[in-house]
Amino acid sequence: MYQTGFAPTLPIPMTEIEMQSVIEEERRKILLVKSRRILYLVISAIAIMAIMGYSFTVGSSSLSAIDAYKILFNEAFNSLSTVFDFIPYNIFGEFPENYVFIVTELRAPRVLVGALIGALLAIGGCIMQSILKNPLATPYTLGVSSGACVGASLYYIFGISILGGAVGLIGNTFLFSLIPVAVMMLAITRRSVTPVTLVLSGVAFSYVFSSANSIMQYFGSESAVTNVVFWTIGDLTSAEMWMVLPLIVALAVYLTYGLVFGKDMDIMRMGDDTAASLGVNVKLVRSSALIISCLMTAISVACAGPIGFVCLLAPHICRRMVGSDMRWLIPMSACMGSMLLLVADMIAKTVVAPLMLPVGAITALIGAPVMVYMLYSRRGMSS
Repeated sequence: MYQTGFAPTLPIPMTEIEMQSVIEEERRKILLVKSRRILYLVISAIAIMAIMGYSFTVGSSSLSAIDAYKILFNEAFNSLSTVFDFIPYNIFGEFPENYVFIVTELRAPRVLVGALIGALLAIGGCIMQSILKNPLATPYTLGVSSGACVGASLYYIFGISILGGAVGLIGNTFLFSLIPVAVMMLAITRRSVTPVTLVLSGVAFSYVFSSANSIMQYFGSESAVTNVVFWTIGDLTSAEMWMVLPLIVALAVYLTYGLVFGKDMDIMRMGDDTAASLGVNVKLVRSSALIISCLMTAISVACAGPIGFVCLLAPHICRRMVGSDMRWLIPMSACMGSMLLLVADMIAKTVVAPLMLPVGAITALIGAPVMVYMLYSRRGMSS
């Protein structure tokens, strides 16, 4: 009897040398990817310093970037010299008083606050898109910016502020921006809430706050309504030097959180059930991510208003550069957010100088076409 079929061919086992060769090739690929990511981060950090230095020189005075940095370091070391006697005063030499005033009171607050807020907004968008599994999700999606606008309207139109003095606007916007977050956290602690439910509830909060804001503007004076509208666009004109230290602390906390929980957020993209089976506390990670992202965004919005498109655009650009690993994507998004906001601020200061446009309008004007191009590009259409 003849056999009519063909016997299945078994895979030929690899020799030890071939196995070692495959392992070495995979190690080489991993090292290449890691080296490319490190290179992107280093180049981004250098680019941020260069853009900040150029931003210091934008204006009527003939101030160089090097002199601006020397003045900033002088001020920092002078503050430390009051505590530590061994630190010399004016370590980089003396500078004219008008130069010191221009850097410390006019240009440095705007540039430093802009760089830090851009980083915070970009990290918030990165985390929200991952946790909510929605490429269009940002902390603004959950109603943070709409709540802040209500606080600004109460301050400008009715003169009502939770905190007195010059920080009344910041206090109002910060506390009102946390209202939707508090309600969502209360819902999460009582029952299981899906990412879709969180997004829809954020949209509902946005409509409620927007309606309340419109009603208050109806009763406001022309100047008060103008202030509210200008604030809702987002701008860095009101940036002050005292904001820098709280924003630095917020950014450090944000980056630390991303590095600690980045791996868990990567696993959660495979689904809640899969992540739970791999030992991830899904409820803890999602709730903590929502809280810290909305809290940091509330700090940013309180300082500069709801500057748009940075938190949406920066993470999408960085995914094409370093991939979706959150431990690399978060710091890269922070760098990209800083660069985007700094460039937008330079355009706002120079395009119709001496007038300064609101930086939020520039980020939207630049970000929207870039976002559309990314969506309709060959790579964007395939994803």
